[in-house]
Amino acid sequence: MRNLLFLMILLFSCREETEVNDNPFNLPYYQFTAEDKSRLLKNYFNGKKLIYKSDDNLVREFEIINYYQGKIAFGTGSFSGGNIIWFYHDIQKFEYKTEGFPYKEQYLQRFETEGKKSKFYGISNFPLWNDSSSFIIDFSQPTISIIINGKIYNKVRIYMSNKNDIFSYAGNERNVNKVYYDEEFGIIKYIEVKGRIWLLQN
Repeated sequence: MRNLLFLMILLFSCREETEVNDNPFNLPYYQFTAEDKSRLLKNYFNGKKLIYKSDDNLVREFEIINYYQGKIAFGTGSFSGGNIIWFYHDIQKFEYKTEGFPYKEQYLQRFETEGKKSKFYGISNFPLWNDSSSFIIDFSQPTISIIINGKIYNKVRIYMSNKNDIFSYAGNERNVNKVYYDEEFGIIKYIEVKGRIWLLQN
């Protein structure tokens, strides 16, 4: 899994993406399937606030910024300084904005794999995650149901960094090593290394 994640991060670090409305060269276009669309986050938009409360009554707010859902071009830079577009694909992406941390991106996409096939998956750069790498949102994992504040979440997957490290950034801590991700609502619960639990309030 870590080798796959490293490869994805390396690939994405050298890519060029452009929002597009056409496909003049008839390149491959990997579109969301009906099943993919059912797994996209619902009611996400620029300015949406995600409010979490801890078990000792602290509150942290994340704002959704730079939201985009639609068709995008994937390409790489050429030796001549231009861009080469390899294919188009559908994506849902946004950035987390929260006090004391740089903006971090999350995206769900249908992306090309070997043999001109494609796969739907996501990558989350949750700002408080205590790993230098993102975590992959893998829809092949089984789901569970949990109840938070009387609300039932039926399609939840748990992701763990398997690390107990705490990193400091500008006086703040990246100290979360376990998140609960719901297909419809995103991160609904996260747990710090020292055990503090945060729950989505809205």
